[in-house]
Amino acid sequence: MLNRASEDQEFEFQMQIPAAAFITNFTMLIGDKVYQGEITAREKKTGDKGTAKRNKTTEDNGEKGTETFRASVVLPSKDKAAFLLSYEELLQRRLGKYEHAVSVRPQQLVGRLTVEVDVLEPSGISALEVPRLQNSGHRGAAAGGGARGDDDLEPPPSTVINQNETFAKITFKPSVVQQAKIAQNGILGDFIVRYDVNRDQSIGDIQVLDGYFVHYFAPKDLPPLPKNVVFVLDSSASMVGTKLRQVSERRLPVFPSLAFAQDSDALCEWNSADAKS
Repeated sequence: MLNRASEDQEFEFQMQIPAAAFITNFTMLIGDKVYQGEITAREKKTGDKGTAKRNKTTEDNGEKGTETFRASVVLPSKDKAAFLLSYEELLQRRLGKYEHAVSVRPQQLVGRLTVEVDVLEPSGISALEVPRLQNSGHRGAAAGGGARGDDDLEPPPSTVINQNETFAKITFKPSVVQQAKIAQNGILGDFIVRYDVNRDQSIGDIQVLDGYFVHYFAPKDLPPLPKNVVFVLDSSASMVGTKLRQVSERRLPVFPSLAFAQDSDALCEWNSADAKS
């Protein structure tokens, strides 16, 4: 950040991070000075409201599944500031793939915007994909208001993927024009990398770091378990119109996945008027 004004101004840095992640470092570079943040345990929120207007950091709830880290600083005239935020997250394997999301929301069009994601898996990388930018609150919906379609798995413009057997480097470097085509306000969305690892070894994969270890194992070729699914459809007055139509549309794609003879499904209706009677 650069304060181009002739007087001191307050600037805010904000970054969305996964709700399950934990911050390991926060450093501010202001002019020629370095300010190292102190990491402490999360405290419960109280009703007291802070009144300080100098340098401060806060963390609050963002969109579903994320939290927003904010830091404000008062910059002297013509001075620069840089922010370094580090966090760690244990990736969960869902639907057969790991997913890592990076929030790209600079709040403005940026002349030099670069996102780099490095993936290192000693057991080998398989099924690497980089879909279109997504919205956090509606994961699966394309950023910029586009409809979901067959091109959702196409990487965002300017994305470069370099990959070998165990390492992948993904770079997202959109120009100002490319950013503007996605969103004029600089809220581009989540840059997502999905991948899986080779599972030829039945014993899985063990990673050791700083005296701790994690044992990953996911047996393959297991028979699918039967599924009993009950859909409860809310037909109350508050659901009339767009909401009810969206619920119906989202329910239909589930049926093809119930493809085994042991699977069963049922549909029941719930109405607040009936519940009160």
